[in-house]
Amino acid sequence: MQEMYHQITLDEWADIKEKIKRNLYNIAESYVVIGYNLKIARDKELYRQDGYPNMEEFARQEFGISKTAVSRFIKIQERYAVGEQLRPEYQGFKQSVLADMLSLTPEQEKLITKDTPREEVRELRRFEKEEPKETIGIEGAIVRFLASDPETYEEILEEDDIEERVDILNPSGSRTYKQGDVYLWFYDFNTGVKARNFGRTDTMEMSWERLFEMVDDLQERIEKEIHKKTVKKVEEQPEKKEVSTTDQKSRETKQICGIPAPEEDKKEEKNEQKEELIQNNNKNGNENAEKQPIEKPEAKKQTWEKVAPAQPMGTMEETGSKEPDIPEENKQPEEETDTYETETLYERIKKMSLLDMAKYLSLVGCPTQAQKTDCGMDSRNCEKCVNCWTLALEQYEVRR
Repeated sequence: MQEMYHQITLDEWADIKEKIKRNLYNIAESYVVIGYNLKIARDKELYRQDGYPNMEEFARQEFGISKTAVSRFIKIQERYAVGEQLRPEYQGFKQSVLADMLSLTPEQEKLITKDTPREEVRELRRFEKEEPKETIGIEGAIVRFLASDPETYEEILEEDDIEERVDILNPSGSRTYKQGDVYLWFYDFNTGVKARNFGRTDTMEMSWERLFEMVDDLQERIEKEIHKKTVKKVEEQPEKKEVSTTDQKSRETKQICGIPAPEEDKKEEKNEQKEELIQNNNKNGNENAEKQPIEKPEAKKQTWEKVAPAQPMGTMEETGSKEPDIPEENKQPEEETDTYETETLYERIKKMSLLDMAKYLSLVGCPTQAQKTDCGMDSRNCEKCVNCWTLALEQYEVRR
């Protein structure tokens, strides 16, 4: 709207210039005053009285402000003020926020308050320009918003008072959430909630009561989304290296058979012993547990001697095993049959020495891991139970 000016005197013109200079040092509160007086100088071409050919040269020489800055001051005054006073709905706004609001539509401006940071205004401008990657709607945005903070959501469910719920969800009185094609804006209890849908020109408004009604209706969807996020978070965590039961029992079996453990197993066992010692010392109040030397445990006595790498199965003579001395009169005549073909695996196992058994076990590994036997991986029980050895030999025969 074109404002009407009376005839400006020289004294009034001097006062106009003085106001501009004075308020340049207090822009946060006085930008409207600057804009209003610059507009008077522009509209009435008062700068010509001082010998300037145009407004741009006048502003640069007199006040050190650019043409762009002059234009911004005047536009802010024209859009958000009457004379030298801001309109009531814009009282308390910062100049930087009002400057960024110049590119918003009246519907978009409904979202901005004096507490809105400048970055939120710019984020709104980007939201209105960029095509969203997905379309989820208002309900979908509310579901994801509450699922993003499960603890706050649980507090809301436990509270019945609406105003208390608002304080839990929006303690600062100003909050936003952007997801997909929806931009949610949360305000104080009286203002409620507003939202923008990408591609739509209108701004949706709702009360806090209506929002919490929707939350109650969407409870099942929210809980499913929380569960989904929890599972995803667990799956993304790095897996903790653990020794499997099979590896542990295989290690015990090798120890029983006298087979040297790999270097990695030795290091891991040493670390476990160190951690156990530190924990025990901490329980006793020893703060310097980690600095104390670690006593190496005595080596466990083996009932079997250490063996060389396993060799293919042969006869008792080839393996070096000795048969017990049997009186000549008790010896049975040998049959002219192929012993390898006629003997059962069980009979062959019974004839083998413990040393031979250990060789085959080290070659194929215990197939039962003591799960199907009662030996408990204890070498002293081997003579009572040969089930695991029999299965081991069967596997060896298949490999041959």
